[in-house]
Amino acid sequence: MNKRFAGWFPYAFLLIIGACMYVPVITGLFFLKNDAAVAYFPVRLQMSQAVHHGIIPFWSPYFNYGYPLHADFTSGFWNPLVWLFISLFHYSFYTLHLEWMGYVWIAAWGMFRLGRLFGFSRLTACTVAIAYVGSGYWLGSAQWMNWLSPVAWLPYLIAQAILLFKTRHISHALWLAVVLWCFVSNAHPDQIIWLIYFTVISLIGSAMFYSKRWQDDFLNEAKGLQFVKLLLVTGVCAGLLLAGLILSIYTAIPYMYRSKALSMSQIGHPFSVSCWVSFLFPLVTTSPDIGWDQTDMVLRNAYIGSILFICAIGFFLSMRKLPAARFWFMQGICFLILSAGWLQHVPMHLPLLAYVRLQSAWRLGAVLAFCISGGYFLHLIEQNISYQKIFLRVSVVLFVIYLIVAIACFPSVIHLLSGIRDLWKGFHRVAFKQWMEDINLKDKFFIESITGVFITGILLIVLRKTKSPQKWIRTICMFIILDIFIHVQWMMPYTVVGKSSVKQVEQITKVFPDDYPIPPLIPVRQYDTFPASISRMIGSKSYYDKRIGSPDYPNFYPNLLTSVRLFYQSGYASCADRTPYVFLSQKIYPPADLSKACRELDSSAIFLSQSVGKFSLPDSSHLPAHLKVDTFLPGLMRLSVFNSSNVMLLCKQNDYPYWKVYDNGKNMSVYRANISFMAVYLPAGNHAIEFRYDPGIIRICFWLMWCTWIIISTIAWLSRKISTH
Repeated sequence: MNKRFAGWFPYAFLLIIGACMYVPVITGLFFLKNDAAVAYFPVRLQMSQAVHHGIIPFWSPYFNYGYPLHADFTSGFWNPLVWLFISLFHYSFYTLHLEWMGYVWIAAWGMFRLGRLFGFSRLTACTVAIAYVGSGYWLGSAQWMNWLSPVAWLPYLIAQAILLFKTRHISHALWLAVVLWCFVSNAHPDQIIWLIYFTVISLIGSAMFYSKRWQDDFLNEAKGLQFVKLLLVTGVCAGLLLAGLILSIYTAIPYMYRSKALSMSQIGHPFSVSCWVSFLFPLVTTSPDIGWDQTDMVLRNAYIGSILFICAIGFFLSMRKLPAARFWFMQGICFLILSAGWLQHVPMHLPLLAYVRLQSAWRLGAVLAFCISGGYFLHLIEQNISYQKIFLRVSVVLFVIYLIVAIACFPSVIHLLSGIRDLWKGFHRVAFKQWMEDINLKDKFFIESITGVFITGILLIVLRKTKSPQKWIRTICMFIILDIFIHVQWMMPYTVVGKSSVKQVEQITKVFPDDYPIPPLIPVRQYDTFPASISRMIGSKSYYDKRIGSPDYPNFYPNLLTSVRLFYQSGYASCADRTPYVFLSQKIYPPADLSKACRELDSSAIFLSQSVGKFSLPDSSHLPAHLKVDTFLPGLMRLSVFNSSNVMLLCKQNDYPYWKVYDNGKNMSVYRANISFMAVYLPAGNHAIEFRYDPGIIRICFWLMWCTWIIISTIAWLSRKISTH
């Protein structure tokens, strides 16, 4: 086989296996459900539409009366992969699925590369990669793009850090900065805090278990100084790449209602000890049965394949001999403890933990540790035949566990066969998915145990007839991949896909405009909305029909700003819906009178925090004025106004830094009005009003990010070319 082709073959293999594992996603047979469709799709759709109209989408006017896309981790504004998809394609639900699969393939390729760095064979590295992207963590986090994105880049981050530590080469320092940018640019804050703790625990573990290497490298002044210089290069480059994101978040913190430390009651969803059963019985964690565990089902699965899991156990049994086993065991145990509810007890004592909302997500460290440890053990079996006995013993224990549970749950076979018979009479993909979701807890235990009995039993029989270590590894890897594939199919209906196809959902959204029509100046309450069933699938209709606001309370993301939240919680929203998104008024009151709105006061009243006496407005029920919207684009609105007397103009876009308003080219003062919106004072006359969202420093950082990436990539490539000659 050609060497170049042989080098790419594992990546092609992982591409095909990933597509086969998630065939309902890549084919669009079922669409990605929950937050993937409700939260992430509308944002990416609007970003893509803006880009294809030559607009950098810093601001969306349609999300809850205006939303700074650049100021939220979840939007993906700073994510290079998101920019690739929104620029290349007119974003659709098919593109959303392709992006999701992109994270699968990136993660698989990265874990393969990391496995090869650890010395694993190609087959072992491929097996660990498949287990990683088919793990319970991946399936449990499937609906959240800003959880999958950093997990996809994590293996590259670890690999580049190891390469930098080993080689002290400038190219690795530069690529480490790029990968860190990819990790942070679309990561949930929980993931960033997790990375900090992972780094600290890794440094402590490597210092404890690789003290000889540390002494050779860091007590040597020249080597230590060189390493520090390269880390500074990484830090500076990462800072330039992330400057826009950091500045955007820093600006947004005073306006975000989730920017404060959480109380004990808000820190939840632990991966408790009762959830550890998912290492062997992942399907049963999807049952919300009373008396089981009240944690959200999608947050409590850590399956990596029962066979790979026992490989990890076998590796940990060899801790006395192997520093790597001690290192990864410490990682696994530390993160299991931190994810299992302990964060509720230590947030005041350890930095940043009070900001971690979903504790269960921290099991990522354990999933990563078990995957890599299992790969190490497969590598040991291939190198030393004595480890085969350890594997056989642990496999027998696993077989016995599954057999006992299968016998205990055997009465479920009658119920399952009855359901299968009824299903077969009128088979349909939706009916099949519904049947899977309706299986009770005992049935799930039986399905898992009988599957485990067959896979483990057949594996033991085959291995007893196999002598070659290489054939042992091929057999074990084949069964691990089969095990992962089966469980991915079982888990997807619960945690990944809904009942509708992508084609059906696309038919709902394709009728809405791709361009930017001027929203009609009619009361918001006259807008029509989606039925509740559709809103639960893809969010508010206002996200798609290019109208400002919605007569329904937006229960779905995004709801970034504290003022927006107060607006909806105040009860004033239903009153505000009686007016259009921009209007003129002479009725000016202090905020204390807001409670009288729509009862004693007109719905067109404007409530200002500034002194009412500051403005000279006539007390007239008749307002001789004309208002016309000439242009409406994301972050830009131009109005023509004629008023024969002094008035206030209210625009239902959220008051946020970087908004500027001009009257006939002259800068105007903007006032916070009606809890969250912008108002300007217009003296009598003709006015050409322009509302412009102009984040100048953010725009500079945006272009600085791309320029830095190009420069880093060029320097890293050239430095590698020079070093290889």
